[in-house]
Amino acid sequence: MSAMDEVAALPGGAGLAALADKVETAQPQAVRDIANRWKQAAGKCGDHTNTLQRSVTQLDGAWEGKSADGFVAYMANLTKCGTSMADALNSAATDLEAAANALETAKSSMSRICETLLSRARQTRQQLHNQPREDVDRIIRGYCAEALADANPVVSQAETAVNAAAGTLKGRPAALTPKFSSLQDPITESFTPAPGKPVEWVPTAPPDDSTRPSTSDAQPRPVVTDHGGSAGNGGGGAGSGGGAGSGGASSGGGGGGGGMGGLGSSGGPPSGSPPPGNVEEWIREAIKILQANGIPVTEDNIDEIWKIIEKESSGNPHAINLWDSNAQKGTPSKGLMQCIDSTFNAHKLPGHDDIWNPVDNIIAGVRYTFSRYGGFDGHPGLKAMAQGGGYQGY
Repeated sequence: MSAMDEVAALPGGAGLAALADKVETAQPQAVRDIANRWKQAAGKCGDHTNTLQRSVTQLDGAWEGKSADGFVAYMANLTKCGTSMADALNSAATDLEAAANALETAKSSMSRICETLLSRARQTRQQLHNQPREDVDRIIRGYCAEALADANPVVSQAETAVNAAAGTLKGRPAALTPKFSSLQDPITESFTPAPGKPVEWVPTAPPDDSTRPSTSDAQPRPVVTDHGGSAGNGGGGAGSGGGAGSGGASSGGGGGGGGMGGLGSSGGPPSGSPPPGNVEEWIREAIKILQANGIPVTEDNIDEIWKIIEKESSGNPHAINLWDSNAQKGTPSKGLMQCIDSTFNAHKLPGHDDIWNPVDNIIAGVRYTFSRYGGFDGHPGLKAMAQGGGYQGY
Protein backbone atom coordinates (compact mmCIF):
# COMPACT_ATOMS: atom_id res chain seq x y z
CA MET A 1 0.00 0.00 0.00
CA SER A 2 1.38 3.41 -0.97
CA ALA A 3 1.52 6.36 1.40
CA MET A 4 -1.39 7.96 -0.46
CA ASP A 5 -3.44 4.80 -0.05
CA GLU A 6 -2.64 4.75 3.66
CA VAL A 7 -3.75 8.37 4.02
CA ALA A 8 -6.97 7.69 2.12
CA ALA A 9 -7.69 4.73 4.44
CA LEU A 10 -7.42 6.85 7.59
CA PRO A 11 -10.62 8.11 9.22
CA GLY A 12 -11.16 11.54 7.64
CA GLY A 13 -8.15 11.11 5.33
CA ALA A 14 -9.95 11.04 1.97
CA GLY A 15 -9.87 14.83 1.53
CA LEU A 16 -6.14 15.05 2.12
CA ALA A 17 -5.48 12.09 -0.17
CA ALA A 18 -7.42 13.73 -3.00
CA LEU A 19 -5.51 16.96 -2.53
CA ALA A 20 -2.17 15.16 -2.39
CA ASP A 21 -3.00 13.27 -5.56
CA LYS A 22 -3.26 16.57 -7.48
CA VAL A 23 0.34 17.37 -6.55
CA GLU A 24 1.67 13.82 -6.82
CA THR A 25 0.82 13.58 -10.53
CA ALA A 26 2.76 16.77 -11.34
CA GLN A 27 6.05 16.30 -13.23
CA PRO A 28 8.40 19.19 -12.43
CA GLN A 29 11.37 17.49 -14.12
CA ALA A 30 9.45 17.17 -17.38
CA VAL A 31 8.74 20.90 -17.18
CA ARG A 32 12.44 21.58 -16.57
CA ASP A 33 13.37 19.45 -19.56
CA ILE A 34 11.22 21.66 -21.78
CA ALA A 35 12.80 24.77 -20.24
CA ASN A 36 16.27 23.40 -20.98
CA ARG A 37 15.36 22.73 -24.62
CA TRP A 38 14.11 26.28 -24.94
CA LYS A 39 17.35 27.58 -23.44
CA GLN A 40 19.33 25.54 -25.94
CA ALA A 41 17.22 26.94 -28.76
CA ALA A 42 17.82 30.45 -27.44
CA GLY A 43 21.57 29.83 -27.37
CA LYS A 44 21.62 28.57 -30.95
CA CYS A 45 19.46 31.49 -32.05
CA GLY A 46 21.88 33.90 -30.38
CA ASP A 47 24.93 32.23 -31.94
CA HIS A 48 23.43 32.31 -35.44
CA THR A 49 22.38 35.93 -34.95
CA ASN A 50 25.93 36.87 -33.91
CA THR A 51 27.39 35.03 -36.90
CA LEU A 52 25.01 36.85 -39.23
CA GLN A 53 25.84 40.19 -37.62
CA ARG A 54 29.57 39.63 -38.15
CA SER A 55 29.01 38.82 -41.82
CA VAL A 56 26.85 41.89 -42.35
CA THR A 57 29.41 44.09 -40.60
CA GLN A 58 32.12 42.76 -42.91
CA LEU A 59 29.93 43.36 -45.97
CA ASP A 60 29.15 46.89 -44.77
CA GLY A 61 32.86 47.63 -44.73
CA ALA A 62 33.34 46.31 -48.26
CA TRP A 63 30.39 47.93 -50.09
CA GLU A 64 28.85 51.38 -50.35
CA GLY A 65 25.89 52.91 -52.13
CA LYS A 66 22.15 53.19 -51.59
CA SER A 67 21.43 49.52 -52.20
CA ALA A 68 24.27 48.38 -49.96
CA ASP A 69 23.08 50.68 -47.19
CA GLY A 70 19.51 49.43 -47.61
CA PHE A 71 20.64 45.83 -47.35
CA VAL A 72 22.65 46.52 -44.20
CA ALA A 73 19.66 48.30 -42.64
CA TYR A 74 17.35 45.40 -43.55
CA MET A 75 19.74 42.87 -42.07
CA ALA A 76 20.08 44.96 -38.92
CA ASN A 77 16.32 44.62 -38.44
CA LEU A 78 16.58 40.89 -39.08
CA THR A 79 19.27 40.46 -36.42
CA LYS A 80 17.11 42.44 -33.99
CA CYS A 81 14.38 39.87 -34.61
CA GLY A 82 16.86 37.11 -33.83
CA THR A 83 17.87 38.82 -30.60
CA SER A 84 14.25 39.32 -29.52
CA MET A 85 13.48 35.67 -30.28
CA ALA A 86 16.45 34.49 -28.19
CA ASP A 87 15.40 36.78 -25.35
CA ALA A 88 11.81 35.51 -25.53
CA LEU A 89 12.92 31.88 -25.43
CA ASN A 90 15.13 32.53 -22.41
CA SER A 91 12.33 34.38 -20.64
CA ALA A 92 9.85 31.60 -21.41
CA ALA A 93 12.32 29.06 -20.05
CA THR A 94 12.53 31.10 -16.86
CA ASP A 95 8.73 31.02 -16.60
CA LEU A 96 8.75 27.24 -16.87
CA GLU A 97 11.52 26.90 -14.30
CA ALA A 98 9.50 28.99 -11.84
CA ALA A 99 6.52 26.67 -12.36
CA ALA A 100 8.72 23.58 -11.97
CA ASN A 101 10.21 24.91 -8.73
CA ALA A 102 6.73 25.60 -7.34
CA LEU A 103 5.57 22.09 -8.22
CA GLU A 104 8.64 20.49 -6.70
CA THR A 105 8.24 22.50 -3.50
CA ALA A 106 4.58 21.51 -3.31
CA LYS A 107 5.38 17.82 -3.79
CA SER A 108 8.05 17.93 -1.10
CA SER A 109 5.78 19.77 1.35
CA MET A 110 2.83 17.47 0.68
CA SER A 111 4.99 14.38 1.18
CA ARG A 112 6.20 15.73 4.51
CA ILE A 113 2.63 16.53 5.65
CA CYS A 114 1.40 13.04 4.75
CA GLU A 115 4.35 11.25 6.36
CA THR A 116 3.89 13.26 9.55
CA LEU A 117 0.18 12.39 9.61
CA LEU A 118 0.83 8.68 9.11
CA SER A 119 3.50 8.68 11.81
CA ARG A 120 1.11 10.31 14.30
CA ALA A 121 -1.69 7.89 13.38
CA ARG A 122 0.55 4.84 13.83
CA GLN A 123 1.86 6.10 17.14
CA THR A 124 -1.65 6.83 18.43
CA ARG A 125 -2.94 3.40 17.46
CA GLN A 126 0.03 1.77 19.15
CA GLN A 127 -0.35 3.76 22.35
CA LEU A 128 -4.16 3.43 22.51
CA HIS A 129 -4.53 -0.12 21.24
CA ASN A 130 -6.64 -1.01 24.31
CA GLN A 131 -9.01 1.95 23.81
CA PRO A 132 -12.30 1.77 21.91
CA ARG A 133 -11.77 2.13 18.16
CA GLU A 134 -14.26 4.99 17.95
CA ASP A 135 -12.13 7.04 20.35
CA VAL A 136 -8.94 6.31 18.41
CA ASP A 137 -10.60 7.15 15.08
CA ARG A 138 -11.86 10.44 16.49
CA ILE A 139 -8.30 11.46 17.43
CA ILE A 140 -6.99 10.47 13.99
CA ARG A 141 -9.75 12.49 12.30
CA GLY A 142 -8.46 15.49 14.19
CA TYR A 143 -4.96 14.79 12.89
CA CYS A 144 -6.31 14.54 9.34
CA ALA A 145 -8.11 17.87 9.69
CA GLU A 146 -4.90 19.54 10.87
CA ALA A 147 -2.95 18.03 7.99
CA LEU A 148 -5.58 19.15 5.49
CA ALA A 149 -5.37 22.70 6.86
CA ASP A 150 -1.59 22.62 6.33
CA ALA A 151 -1.93 21.18 2.83
CA ASN A 152 -4.49 23.62 1.43
CA PRO A 153 -2.12 26.65 1.20
CA VAL A 154 0.62 24.43 -0.26
CA VAL A 155 -1.59 23.41 -3.16
CA SER A 156 -2.98 26.92 -3.51
CA GLN A 157 0.51 28.42 -3.82
CA ALA A 158 1.51 25.84 -6.42
CA GLU A 159 -1.63 26.49 -8.46
CA THR A 160 -1.05 30.24 -8.28
CA ALA A 161 2.56 29.86 -9.49
CA VAL A 162 1.62 27.51 -12.33
CA ASN A 163 -1.28 29.72 -13.45
CA ALA A 164 0.96 32.80 -13.35
CA ALA A 165 3.58 31.06 -15.49
CA ALA A 166 0.93 29.87 -17.93
CA GLY A 167 -0.52 33.37 -18.21
CA THR A 168 2.88 34.92 -18.81
CA LEU A 169 3.75 32.30 -21.42
CA LYS A 170 0.46 32.87 -23.21
CA GLY A 171 1.22 36.57 -23.54
CA ARG A 172 4.81 36.26 -24.73
CA PRO A 173 4.10 35.67 -28.46
CA ALA A 174 2.08 38.89 -28.67
CA ALA A 175 4.76 40.80 -26.75
CA LEU A 176 7.57 39.59 -29.02
CA THR A 177 9.05 42.59 -30.81
CA PRO A 178 10.39 42.91 -33.37
CA LYS A 179 9.12 39.74 -35.03
CA PHE A 180 10.44 38.00 -38.11
CA SER A 181 6.91 38.17 -39.53
CA SER A 182 7.09 41.97 -39.42
CA LEU A 183 9.96 42.08 -41.93
CA GLN A 184 9.17 43.14 -45.46
CA ASP A 185 9.61 40.66 -48.29
CA PRO A 186 13.26 41.13 -49.36
CA ILE A 187 12.23 40.64 -52.99
CA THR A 188 10.44 43.99 -52.85
CA GLU A 189 13.32 45.86 -51.26
CA SER A 190 15.41 48.41 -53.15
CA PHE A 191 18.63 46.41 -52.78
CA THR A 192 17.26 43.39 -54.67
CA PRO A 193 18.04 43.40 -58.42
CA ALA A 194 15.03 43.28 -60.75
CA PRO A 195 14.31 44.22 -64.39
CA GLY A 196 14.10 47.98 -64.73
CA LYS A 197 15.18 48.55 -61.14
CA PRO A 198 18.71 49.97 -60.82
CA VAL A 199 20.76 48.96 -57.82
CA GLU A 200 23.77 50.67 -56.33
CA TRP A 201 26.48 48.41 -54.92
CA VAL A 202 29.86 50.14 -55.05
CA PRO A 203 33.02 48.50 -53.68
CA THR A 204 34.57 50.51 -50.87
CA ALA A 205 37.74 52.22 -52.05
CA PRO A 206 40.95 50.77 -50.57
CA PRO A 207 42.71 52.92 -47.98
CA ASP A 208 45.12 55.54 -49.24
CA ASP A 209 48.69 54.25 -49.52
CA SER A 210 49.85 57.04 -47.25
CA THR A 211 47.91 55.49 -44.36
CA ARG A 212 49.40 52.03 -44.80
CA PRO A 213 52.25 50.85 -42.57
CA SER A 214 55.72 50.61 -44.03
CA THR A 215 56.96 47.29 -45.33
CA SER A 216 58.99 46.70 -42.20
CA ASP A 217 56.04 47.49 -39.93
CA ALA A 218 53.72 45.17 -41.83
CA GLN A 219 55.93 42.18 -41.10
CA PRO A 220 55.38 40.06 -38.00
CA ARG A 221 56.67 42.12 -35.12
CA PRO A 222 59.53 40.89 -32.94
CA VAL A 223 58.62 41.20 -29.28
CA VAL A 224 60.80 41.66 -26.25
CA THR A 225 60.03 40.33 -22.80
CA ASP A 226 61.28 42.93 -20.37
CA HIS A 227 60.88 41.89 -16.73
CA GLY A 228 60.95 45.29 -15.16
CA GLY A 229 63.81 46.80 -17.18
CA SER A 230 63.97 50.56 -17.70
CA ALA A 231 64.11 52.49 -20.92
CA GLY A 232 67.87 52.56 -20.58
CA ASN A 233 68.08 48.88 -21.44
CA GLY A 234 68.21 49.76 -25.10
CA GLY A 235 66.28 48.81 -28.21
CA GLY A 236 65.36 45.39 -29.50
CA GLY A 237 67.82 43.38 -31.54
CA ALA A 238 66.23 43.19 -34.95
CA GLY A 239 69.21 41.23 -36.19
CA SER A 240 67.95 38.13 -34.35
CA GLY A 241 65.42 37.48 -37.05
CA GLY A 242 61.82 38.17 -37.90
CA GLY A 243 58.65 36.56 -36.66
CA ALA A 244 56.57 36.99 -33.53
CA GLY A 245 58.51 36.57 -30.35
CA SER A 246 61.87 36.42 -32.13
CA GLY A 247 63.15 39.83 -31.13
CA GLY A 248 65.75 40.07 -28.37
CA ALA A 249 66.42 42.62 -25.66
CA SER A 250 69.91 43.86 -25.09
CA SER A 251 71.04 44.43 -21.53
CA GLY A 252 73.31 47.18 -22.68
CA GLY A 253 73.12 49.71 -25.50
CA GLY A 254 70.87 49.63 -28.51
CA GLY A 255 70.98 46.66 -30.84
CA GLY A 256 70.45 46.44 -34.51
CA GLY A 257 66.81 47.45 -34.23
CA GLY A 258 65.33 50.92 -34.10
CA GLY A 259 65.70 53.22 -31.13
CA MET A 260 63.12 53.64 -28.39
CA GLY A 261 61.11 56.72 -27.51
CA GLY A 262 59.74 55.57 -24.13
CA LEU A 263 57.46 52.91 -22.72
CA GLY A 264 54.11 54.70 -22.86
CA SER A 265 51.67 55.59 -20.10
CA SER A 266 51.38 52.07 -18.70
CA GLY A 267 55.14 51.61 -18.40
CA GLY A 268 57.10 48.45 -18.95
CA PRO A 269 56.16 44.88 -18.13
CA PRO A 270 55.64 44.04 -14.46
CA SER A 271 58.31 42.07 -12.66
CA GLY A 272 57.60 38.48 -11.74
CA SER A 273 55.62 35.81 -13.52
CA PRO A 274 52.38 36.35 -15.49
CA PRO A 275 49.05 35.44 -13.85
CA PRO A 276 48.28 31.72 -13.53
CA GLY A 277 46.61 29.96 -16.42
CA ASN A 278 47.28 29.35 -20.09
CA VAL A 279 46.32 31.13 -23.28
CA GLU A 280 43.20 29.06 -23.93
CA GLU A 281 41.92 29.66 -20.39
CA TRP A 282 42.52 33.40 -20.77
CA ILE A 283 40.71 33.42 -24.11
CA ARG A 284 37.70 31.55 -22.71
CA GLU A 285 37.45 33.93 -19.76
CA ALA A 286 37.69 36.95 -22.07
CA ILE A 287 34.98 35.54 -24.36
CA LYS A 288 32.54 35.25 -21.43
CA ILE A 289 33.18 38.87 -20.47
CA LEU A 290 32.89 40.07 -24.08
CA GLN A 291 29.60 38.20 -24.54
CA ALA A 292 28.23 39.78 -21.36
CA ASN A 293 29.04 43.17 -22.89
CA GLY A 294 27.35 42.53 -26.22
CA ILE A 295 30.35 41.60 -28.35
CA PRO A 296 29.33 38.82 -30.79
CA VAL A 297 32.05 36.29 -30.00
CA THR A 298 31.67 32.59 -29.18
CA GLU A 299 33.95 29.67 -28.39
CA ASP A 300 34.03 29.06 -32.14
CA ASN A 301 36.38 32.08 -32.29
CA ILE A 302 38.97 30.63 -29.90
CA ASP A 303 41.23 29.47 -32.75
CA GLU A 304 41.11 32.89 -34.43
CA ILE A 305 42.03 34.73 -31.24
CA TRP A 306 44.74 32.15 -30.51
CA LYS A 307 46.22 32.63 -33.97
CA ILE A 308 46.44 36.42 -33.47
CA ILE A 309 48.08 35.94 -30.07
CA GLU A 310 50.50 33.36 -31.45
CA LYS A 311 51.65 35.71 -34.21
CA GLU A 312 51.67 38.89 -32.11
CA SER A 313 53.23 37.76 -28.82
CA SER A 314 53.83 34.00 -28.94
CA GLY A 315 51.46 33.78 -25.97
CA ASN A 316 53.59 35.93 -23.64
CA PRO A 317 51.45 38.40 -21.60
CA HIS A 318 54.57 40.47 -20.83
CA ALA A 319 55.68 40.84 -24.45
CA ILE A 320 56.64 44.35 -25.54
CA ASN A 321 57.79 45.52 -28.98
CA LEU A 322 60.68 47.96 -28.71
CA TRP A 323 61.78 48.22 -32.32
CA ASP A 324 58.97 49.29 -34.72
CA SER A 325 57.50 52.71 -35.54
CA ASN A 326 55.18 52.64 -32.54
CA ALA A 327 58.16 52.14 -30.26
CA GLN A 328 59.96 55.01 -32.01
CA LYS A 329 57.01 57.22 -31.06
CA GLY A 330 57.16 56.13 -27.43
CA THR A 331 54.03 53.98 -27.65
CA PRO A 332 55.27 50.38 -27.94
CA SER A 333 52.85 47.50 -28.46
CA LYS A 334 52.26 45.44 -25.33
CA GLY A 335 50.76 42.22 -24.03
CA LEU A 336 49.19 39.16 -25.61
CA MET A 337 47.53 40.99 -28.51
CA GLN A 338 50.15 43.76 -28.74
CA CYS A 339 47.98 46.82 -28.09
CA ILE A 340 49.50 50.26 -27.78
CA ASP A 341 48.32 52.22 -24.74
CA SER A 342 45.93 54.51 -26.61
CA THR A 343 44.23 51.62 -28.43
CA PHE A 344 43.96 49.63 -25.21
CA ASN A 345 42.48 52.57 -23.31
CA ALA A 346 39.94 53.22 -26.07
CA HIS A 347 38.71 49.63 -26.17
CA LYS A 348 39.10 48.29 -22.64
CA LEU A 349 36.05 47.47 -20.52
CA PRO A 350 35.34 48.89 -17.05
CA GLY A 351 37.19 46.87 -14.45
CA HIS A 352 39.57 45.44 -17.05
CA ASP A 353 42.11 48.22 -17.39
CA ASP A 354 45.46 46.44 -16.96
CA ILE A 355 47.19 46.14 -20.32
CA TRP A 356 49.54 43.49 -18.89
CA ASN A 357 46.66 41.33 -17.67
CA PRO A 358 46.16 38.69 -20.39
CA VAL A 359 42.35 38.68 -20.14
CA ASP A 360 42.12 42.48 -20.17
CA ASN A 361 44.48 42.65 -23.16
CA ILE A 362 42.42 40.10 -25.12
CA ILE A 363 39.23 42.03 -24.38
CA ALA A 364 40.68 45.27 -25.73
CA GLY A 365 42.29 43.57 -28.73
CA VAL A 366 39.08 41.82 -29.76
CA ARG A 367 36.97 44.96 -29.31
CA TYR A 368 39.47 46.89 -31.44
CA THR A 369 39.26 44.17 -34.10
CA PHE A 370 35.48 44.48 -34.24
CA SER A 371 35.57 48.28 -34.10
CA ARG A 372 38.04 48.69 -36.94
CA TYR A 373 37.56 45.58 -39.08
CA GLY A 374 34.03 44.46 -38.27
CA GLY A 375 35.20 41.15 -36.83
CA PHE A 376 37.80 38.43 -37.33
CA ASP A 377 36.96 37.97 -41.01
CA GLY A 378 38.24 41.49 -41.64
CA HIS A 379 41.39 41.16 -39.53
CA PRO A 380 44.27 41.78 -41.98
CA GLY A 381 46.48 39.05 -40.54
CA LEU A 382 43.83 36.35 -40.53
CA LYS A 383 42.56 37.44 -43.94
CA ALA A 384 46.05 37.28 -45.45
CA MET A 385 46.67 33.82 -44.01
CA ALA A 386 43.29 32.59 -45.26
CA GLN A 387 44.35 33.66 -48.75
CA GLY A 388 47.64 31.77 -48.50
CA GLY A 389 49.81 34.72 -47.52
CA GLY A 390 51.78 35.57 -44.42
CA TYR A 391 50.42 37.12 -41.26
CA GLN A 392 50.08 40.92 -41.20
CA GLY A 393 49.90 43.01 -38.05
CA TYR A 394 46.68 44.81 -37.27
